[in-house]
Amino acid sequence: MCLVSKTVLQLKLILVLVIMGVTLILTTVELFPIGSDVLTLPAPDLTGHIPLSSAIQDSTITRNLKNRSISIKEISQLLWSFQGITHGSGFRSAPSAGATYPLKIFFLQRSPSLLKEGYYSYNSDQHWLKAISDGVNDTELLLTLTSEDREPFSNVSTVFFILADYERTTDRYGKRGVQYVHLEVGHALQNFLLQSSALNLDTWVITQFDSEQIKQTLNITLEPLIMLPVGQHDDLSHVLLRIKKQNSRIEESQKEMTVEQAIANRKSIRDYIGGKIPLAVLMDILQDSITINYLEGDNSLLDLRVVAGEIDGLSTGMYQFSMDNYALNQYSQEDSRNSLKAVALDQPWVENAQLDLVLSANTTWIDQQSDPIFHQRKMMFNIGMIAQNIYLKCTSHGLGTVVVGAFNDWGVAQLIAIPDTHMPFYIIPIGLTPKFGEHPSIFNLPMTEIARSIGLLSFILFYFSLYMTLPVLRRRNRKQTRWLHFISGSIFITGIGYHYMTIHGHVKSFSAFFNVYVYFNALLGFIGDIFTFPTTRFELGKFAINYGLIFGSIAAVSGIIMFFRRVKYQKLLRSLHKYTLFLVLLLAIVHNFFNGTYFAWQPFFFLYLNILIFSFYFLINYSFDLIRMSRRQTKQLQ
Repeated sequence: MCLVSKTVLQLKLILVLVIMGVTLILTTVELFPIGSDVLTLPAPDLTGHIPLSSAIQDSTITRNLKNRSISIKEISQLLWSFQGITHGSGFRSAPSAGATYPLKIFFLQRSPSLLKEGYYSYNSDQHWLKAISDGVNDTELLLTLTSEDREPFSNVSTVFFILADYERTTDRYGKRGVQYVHLEVGHALQNFLLQSSALNLDTWVITQFDSEQIKQTLNITLEPLIMLPVGQHDDLSHVLLRIKKQNSRIEESQKEMTVEQAIANRKSIRDYIGGKIPLAVLMDILQDSITINYLEGDNSLLDLRVVAGEIDGLSTGMYQFSMDNYALNQYSQEDSRNSLKAVALDQPWVENAQLDLVLSANTTWIDQQSDPIFHQRKMMFNIGMIAQNIYLKCTSHGLGTVVVGAFNDWGVAQLIAIPDTHMPFYIIPIGLTPKFGEHPSIFNLPMTEIARSIGLLSFILFYFSLYMTLPVLRRRNRKQTRWLHFISGSIFITGIGYHYMTIHGHVKSFSAFFNVYVYFNALLGFIGDIFTFPTTRFELGKFAINYGLIFGSIAAVSGIIMFFRRVKYQKLLRSLHKYTLFLVLLLAIVHNFFNGTYFAWQPFFFLYLNILIFSFYFLINYSFDLIRMSRRQTKQLQ
């Protein structure tokens, strides 16, 4: 019997050492990539020094480009502004429908600098560059361009490419996903233009080229959408004037966020607190947001409406915003936020926000063009650029916003009374958050923000509860350890319950926790979720925690039952309690990896770290088992 026990312990040790060894290797590869074709970029600057408004007012798009050597640090910053990880488990600098992230960033280095000549692809998750080919064939690329685009392309040594994998989004949203991809390009492009301004760089936006030839040149199946040759304006006076304007704005606007701060802090926020938004703040957002380089026609092809609710200095109603003289023209006095919510698939943030913006485009004009698909794509770029400015301006003011692209198109068009020639493409709620005021309080924090913090604390507490498990099951220090295990487990279950109910939208206020009907609806939603196959990483994270809740319930029930001394099958209950807890922890790790909002710095490293901690847990228990076995053998020999 002793020999068998010793063999089992040895097998446990081998298994743990293998797990720890593989984890350490993966972590090393994750942090220090092996291979000359992979380059870890310098960490992006999240502070900056150019105010957001200054960068918005400064045009960086010009055909008159001259070459300027661009450093690795600047390349890193530009790539981060495009698609860098800024928060959560993989959330990027530009929003994406359903977090599908169809965009891929390549760039061409024509003349050698710190990088050798060739094509490179950007990996957002690890902030890496990967060389995909050596050498450059200028002739092939130039032949893909129109005559007006060849000169700026030829004058510089660095060219960025925005490419798209449409299927990542269309698999989830069907044909409408194509529109979402083009809007996302506009968001990413505007980030890039603002970051270029902050770095004193200029670019030319190329949208017309031979896509198939570029695919062959790059040896890819992705669809190229935009090319961006990057250099500097060939007129020195233009460069000096920009620097002078930037310095002036820095002195005037010390409290405004910089470009980098706004991009780094931008999030999709759907929870808002009560109060009113000052009219001056709204006008500042509107005026700066429409200041973009229009890639398709002019601003007369767009329509911007304001569905006003709680704005200090502006009466409730609907307004059309004039992009020429910045005037708000009221044409309805009704608070239409509830009606807008009804045609926006009942998304509650549309009604809860202080106001909603609706961006529309002249689709009749698009249909009349020789290539309507091409012109609609450029129009979507424009709308995405404006929407990204709105995001960043709201972030700078401490307001919350989110872009809504799913709604009843004709229902929205009729409600806000836009011309028959137009069709809406975005609804953008804007609401107050605690960051807007000078003295935020925990009592007016959005419930989801509290829920995320409680979820993280509960996760940490669960580790503590797990470490108490084996001593409890072995009846050592039974009274004190059992109560520690019971209390920590109870707090964990309560915290996870609050986290689940809030994050999944079952409750919108603290009073809702006392409504039985809410729990009935939550149970129905939970049952539906566990029988729904996940198709995205976020659905997979939700799927994991749903089954974690099931196994957690089994662990809780078995843990309570086994404390009754006269209950049969104590050994089975102990095993059930122990191993379901292990399974819950693994599922919680998977959930945090895919859906977490605290591990943007390195989601894979977070996963490996948890595996290491899990392995150390077994190693500690193995050590105690080994010590007890040695003592038992010593006593037997005596």
